[in-house]
Amino acid sequence: MSRRLLTTAACTALAASVLVATPAEAATYGVTLNLSKSTADVGQKIGLSGKVTGSKAAKKKLSVQYRLGSGSWKTVKTVTTSSKATYATTFTVKTAGTAGLRVVAPKSGSTKAGTSPARNFTGYRWLWLHQQKLIASGYVSVDDVSHQGKDYPHSIYLGTSSGILWGTRQKCDKLSASLAVPSWAGDVSSQTVSVSSSTSGTIQADQGDPKPIDQFLSSSADYLSISRGSGSGPSVMILSPKVHCSVNELPVAIL
Repeated sequence: MSRRLLTTAACTALAASVLVATPAEAATYGVTLNLSKSTADVGQKIGLSGKVTGSKAAKKKLSVQYRLGSGSWKTVKTVTTSSKATYATTFTVKTAGTAGLRVVAPKSGSTKAGTSPARNFTGYRWLWLHQQKLIASGYVSVDDVSHQGKDYPHSIYLGTSSGILWGTRQKCDKLSASLAVPSWAGDVSSQTVSVSSSTSGTIQADQGDPKPIDQFLSSSADYLSISRGSGSGPSVMILSPKVHCSVNELPVAIL
């Protein structure tokens, strides 16, 4: 055998020994995660489901982790995979705002811990408008009232040429309230009230059944206003007004 052939054979043997000596890369658990919804009100539940792949993935304990905004991840509960290495659980929304969920499969033996992709959702809550930062003009007062035999908490009275402005900063998507003229006001004609976000509308309020306001607010709306036009007449009641928002309190209105 020539020297060249010997050299080639020696190199091949050396390369083979190096490949054999290199340890295999440790396996990592694979974890998937799906959320049942991307928005939910405080108190509602979001479903989590997924599957784990890797050694002994069946009947394995997993950690469900949560973070609010860009905060740190915290374990909020544990869940055990089924015999088929799938899992399902729920998370109860506790606050408004953008948040994330992920699921972690801890290290076991030679298999490294695995983490699912983070899935984001937005928490919403209903805010009583009388409790929020507002700008008022004219005669405005707040009280619990009764109208047509029904009680309405946290209602707002608007006198002549009065109005209220709230900052929403694109964080609210719905307004819920009703309008009526107080039954103690005597025989009066209807009164006009304007409701405005990025869209506007007027509602005629009278002493009969309350006129409902169930208005969707534009995602680009920076404010919400409710105002009463000028002219004679009694106060108008805004019955139990509230807004559906992804914040726990409204920001200050910017004029």
